[in-house]
Amino acid sequence: MTAALAAAAAGVAAGGVVGWFVVPPLADKLLGRSHARTASWWWESCEAYTTFKREHRAREPCAGAGGEEGVLAVWRDDALAAAREGSLARERAAALAEAGCSVNVSLAVRDEAAQRERCSFDPTPSRRGACAFGCALWFSALAASGLPWAATVAFALCGVAMAAAVACDMRARIIPIEACLAIALAGIAVQALIGGATALVAGAAFGTLVVAVCALANRAFGRGGAPPVGRGDMRCMAALSLASGLAAPCGMLACYALAAVVSLAGMAAGKLTAKDGIPMAPFLAAWLPVAALG
Repeated sequence: MTAALAAAAAGVAAGGVVGWFVVPPLADKLLGRSHARTASWWWESCEAYTTFKREHRAREPCAGAGGEEGVLAVWRDDALAAAREGSLARERAAALAEAGCSVNVSLAVRDEAAQRERCSFDPTPSRRGACAFGCALWFSALAASGLPWAATVAFALCGVAMAAAVACDMRARIIPIEACLAIALAGIAVQALIGGATALVAGAAFGTLVVAVCALANRAFGRGGAPPVGRGDMRCMAALSLASGLAAPCGMLACYALAAVVSLAGMAAGKLTAKDGIPMAPFLAAWLPVAALG
């Protein structure tokens, strides 16, 4: 009992330090990289779309065409949905209008400079404290779990990447691909250590199924508006599936049950409507404890 308490206390201390000093700058770096990457891709796509329209004045790119035209069609639909929501930067909305799209530029609520500022993580004491609290809980639970040390370290890395993903999603509604990759790689190591080939295959199969279902839902219900499931959420669920192996269905159930409770409570309190989106990373974070300790 004394040894378990000592391990938990050490986990609280280590997690608090990591959450306070490591997660905030990591989240800031990941947000900056995500913004630079997506901004470059967006403007390159806008240029390609403008060229397409000059060459094909009578029609729009078709998603069913495949290849570059199909990619341009997806980009255009996403850009128009963001413009209608007012989440597209003014400069981008103006570029869409110049390319011939029907866009109300006045709906844009921020410019590119404000968007860059939004894609940063200011490490205020309250934000550092939240990161430290979450990591302390996670590290202490792992320390008391009795898992082999190598699996504990790998799961700890998953938790740090997940904490950064939560910080990014809460700040800018972005789950960086680097965080998902770290969760996937560390999670594969965990399952190889404690679950073997069966767990690895089960996690990969469940992740593939989740991505396929989400893609179908976006195709069926995302026309003319924001898709029901963001690409970052899909990547994160695939990574968590790899990290949780045979426990992946339970992890997903815990995640969406918690999201449903919070959403229903928000609607009952008049803070949310059925059409409002919410950051999913805080709920996806519930997936890991179920996988590691369930």
